[in-house]
This record gives sequence, structure tokens and C-alpha cells, in this order.
Amino acid sequence: MGVTIKDWARVISPARVKLSEPLSRYTTMGVGGAADWLVCPNSVAELRRVINFVCANGLNYFVLGGGSNVLFSDAGFRGVVISTENLVGHARVSGTKLTILAGERLSRVLQIATNNNLSGLEWAVGIPARIGGATACNAGAFGHSLADVVAAVWVLRENEIVKLKPSECGFSYHSAELNTGDVVVKVEFNLERKSKPEIIGQMKEFFERRDKTQPKEPSSGCIFKRTENFPAGFLIDQAGLKGLSVGGARVSEIHANFIVNTGGATCADILKLIEIIRDEVKLKFGLKLTLEVLIKGETDDNNGRLSHPYNLQQI
Repeated sequence: MGVTIKDWARVISPARVKLSEPLSRYTTMGVGGAADWLVCPNSVAELRRVINFVCANGLNYFVLGGGSNVLFSDAGFRGVVISTENLVGHARVSGTKLTILAGERLSRVLQIATNNNLSGLEWAVGIPARIGGATACNAGAFGHSLADVVAAVWVLRENEIVKLKPSECGFSYHSAELNTGDVVVKVEFNLERKSKPEIIGQMKEFFERRDKTQPKEPSSGCIFKRTENFPAGFLIDQAGLKGLSVGGARVSEIHANFIVNTGGATCADILKLIEIIRDEVKLKFGLKLTLEVLIKGETDDNNGRLSHPYNLQQI
């Protein structure tokens, strides 16, 4: 692995460095083998030192947010997973602007916004993401997205903190075109004034919609992106694949674009199910489904199915 805990101690407290840490504990799907190292910096300055350290030592790395849209291989991750879970606090409200560090969960951001009578994020209720990852993939639901309310994004880029305008983020459907290696460290939202009862009422409506249309079992959210003309879930449903199972992984009967962990699922189970879904939709409709979920980790089998580069992304 190239480095030791003594090496890490020069960069970050050993208490925030974990060796051979199971990644299933850090994703909403609850699957994945162990990372060689998992580190949890508690400031942007410490994050910068950690990234400099892993680059200087030639280590692969991946920046992990809430783990709500990523699958890790059963064989784990050879390198360093950097968790943003400690990059929290220091929220600032100025007029209708709300500035938040990347590690805050959307649920906490909603709480802060509501307490300050700020509206514009109610649709995000129930999304288990952190702000950094949610911004990096332009999280959205019910016809809304973060791009609608983002005023500025700060990224760590080549050892410098760079402030980006929304127009410089390349926001599109469930995507943002940031530079390779960029890490979102802080986001500013431009919201609008509303009364607290009105905001809470809207959140309740969105929560009820989500509760009726999305499964409650562990999942990674939507597996595939929408095609040009059809939602992926509609195509999967029309292909008759709801309820299809491989091992502990199953296509949800509630929303066909969700694969759920019914208990004991492996990443291999999920990948096999993804393969079947893609083949059936291609066969029946002539359409290719594109993954929305990220797949990271070491190759599990001889097919090289997970031979992805360890590019820097965060979810």
C-alpha cells in the first residue's frame, strides 16, 4: 500500500484514518468491499493536505460524499477513499443567500433554510446526499435541480480554491461539467423568502410524493439516466422487469429504475441485474440505457467489468 499510519500522521490525525475499511458502511446501497485507506479530513485545509499527500505518493483516490449514487466493487478500492463527512458547520446566511460546506447533508441544509425562512430546496427532502456530491452531479427531483438555485461553487482545483459562477459549472440534467480533479468544497444558494409554515407544507407534499413513488429498501437511487424521449423506469417497466432478482438485488416493484438491496446483495448481483436490464431494453426497444450511478473499485472478475480509472468524483 506504500504508506503507513505514521506517514498519515504527518498530514491528518490518525484517529481520522482507517485501514481496510468496509465501504458498505458508507453507501446507501450497503454493498462494497474494503478500501485500503479511508480518511476523513475535518477542514478544507486538511482536505488539501490529504490530496497533496496521496498525489505525492502516487495513490489512487476517490472523494466520497453521502454514498447515495455510487457502487463499490465487492473487491473494494485499491487506494484512498476521502470522505467529506466532517466538512460541516460554518453555514452562513446573508439575506437570501445560504453558504454551506460540502459535507453537509441535504437534510441539514433544508433545516437551516427552513429556520431562516428560505425557500427553493423543498423538493430535495428525503435525498440522502451531501452538498458536494449533490452539486457535482446536479441532483434533482420532480422537475427541479440544484442548478436552479446555485449562486456560486467553490472547488479545490490544482491545490487552489477557485470560485465558479453557475455558468462555469456546465450544469445539465443530473450532471455538472467540472474540471477533472475538481472537488466541490463549498456552495452558495440563492433562495427566496417564504414563511416557515409554507416551506414546511411544501416539503411535506414533496415527501409524500417521494414516499409513494420510491422504494424504502436500501438503494442507490436511479440506476439509469433518462433517454432522450423516455424515462428509464418506464422502459424497464414496459420490458416486464419489475421484481426481477439476482441474489439479494431486485428491480423495485414501486419504481423500476431503482435496484434495491433486499438483504445480502453484492455488487456482483447488482451488476448482473444491470446487465440483464440493459440487454432486455435494448432487445425490446432498441435503446441503450446509460448508467447514472457511479461504479468504483477493483475488478472483481476476469471480464474486467469494473476496470474504471480512479477519476476524482464525489457523490
